Amino acid sequence: MRVCMISASFLPTVGGMQFQVKYLTEALAKRGVELFLLSYSNGQEFLDKTDKGFPRFVKLTHGDPVLGTIELYRAIKEISPCIIHVHSAGQQALQLAVLKSLGLIKQPFIVTSHGIDIMTQPEIGYGLRIKPINAWLIKFVLEKCARHIIVGRSMREFALEAGSDPEKVIEINNGVPLTYKEIPKARFDYVLRKYKIAPEDRVLLSLSGMRPLKGIEYLVKALPEVLRKFPEAKLVLACESGGYERSIRDLVKDLGLESHVRFIGFVTKEEEKIILIRRCDVFCKPSLLEACSVAILEAMREGRVVVASVPGGIDIVADRKSGLLARVKDPQDYADKVIEVLSNGDLRKEIERNARRAIKNFDIKKIGWRHVALYEEVTQRNPD
Repeated sequence: MRVCMISASFLPTVGGMQFQVKYLTEALAKRGVELFLLSYSNGQEFLDKTDKGFPRFVKLTHGDPVLGTIELYRAIKEISPCIIHVHSAGQQALQLAVLKSLGLIKQPFIVTSHGIDIMTQPEIGYGLRIKPINAWLIKFVLEKCARHIIVGRSMREFALEAGSDPEKVIEINNGVPLTYKEIPKARFDYVLRKYKIAPEDRVLLSLSGMRPLKGIEYLVKALPEVLRKFPEAKLVLACESGGYERSIRDLVKDLGLESHVRFIGFVTKEEEKIILIRRCDVFCKPSLLEACSVAILEAMREGRVVVASVPGGIDIVADRKSGLLARVKDPQDYADKVIEVLSNGDLRKEIERNARRAIKNFDIKKIGWRHVALYEEVTQRNPD
C-alpha cells in the first residue's frame, strides 16, 4: 500500500502533532507501507527509515494557496498513492478538497484533527473556527474527506459542530513507541547538570507550548502552596518561547519564584527529553483544553505520575489510577494534587505501576495497525 501523508508542520518545529506524525509514519513504514511524507518543514533528518527507504520525505515549498495547490497536485500525481492522509483540516486539506471537487485527484483523503482546526476556546482566541470564513472552509473540507479521525473522545462534539458527518468520524488515539531507551548514566548526569537540576530537587516538569491554552500561569500560581510543604520543589518549564512567556516570567517575578522556576526552552533532542521526564517527580499538564496529549503519553511510558487538568488529561488519565486530575484554572486544587503525590509514596508507586500498564493501549504499533485497517476500508469503498 502506498500512502501520501501531509503535515504542513513537522520537526524541527516541536509539538505533539509533529512528534505524532514522526511516530506514525515510522510505524507504518515498518509495517511495509510505502509512506511519503509531504511537509513545508526541513524534517528529513528526523525520520528513521527502513531498509527500503521509507518513510520518504518530500519538501513542499509554495505557501501561496494557488501555487501550493498546483505543487500538491503534481506531487500526488507523481507519487500515485492509494490514499492521502492529511493532518489538520487546514490549508492543505482545503487544497485536497478543491482538487477532489474538480475531479483532478481520484484518491480518497482522510483528515486527522489534532485540536486547533476544530476545537475552540474563544475567550483566549484559540481555534481556527472562531473566524466564520475558516469555519465555512473547514466544513467544506470535512464534507469532502472520506473519513475524519479525531485523536480523543472529547473532540467528537467539536467535530460534529464543525460539520463532520457522524458516520465519518472515527476515534484513533495518538500513540508513542514503547521501546525502552537505555541511556548511559554519564549522559544522564550531564543533561541534569546542563539544566541545573540538583539531586535534592523535587522536580515538577512541564513540556508544552508556551501559550495561554496550556495553562502555565495556573501551574505557576500553584507553586507557592507546593513550596510551603516542599521548599526544595523546582518547576522546570521546557516550553517553546513566545509572547506568552513574557507574561509568565513577569508572574514568576511578582510571586518571588525566580529561584524555583527554570525556563529551559523546548527540548528538541529526544534523549534529553526522556532524561528530564525520568528525573521529574511530577509531570504537569494544566491545559485548558487538550485532545490526546503526546507529552502525557511520553510521561506515562516512563512511569511518571501525571497531574493534569480535567480538560487536559481526560482522554488519557484515569483519575487516581493512572494519574491525577485537577480542576481547570484552579491553582489551589492543582497544588493539592501535586502535594498529595509528593507526600504519599504508596499512591505514587501505585500510579506509576498503573501508568506503565495503561500506556500499552497507546502503543504506536497498535495505533499504526488501526490506521492500516482504516486505509484498507476506505480504499475498498473508493476503488478509483
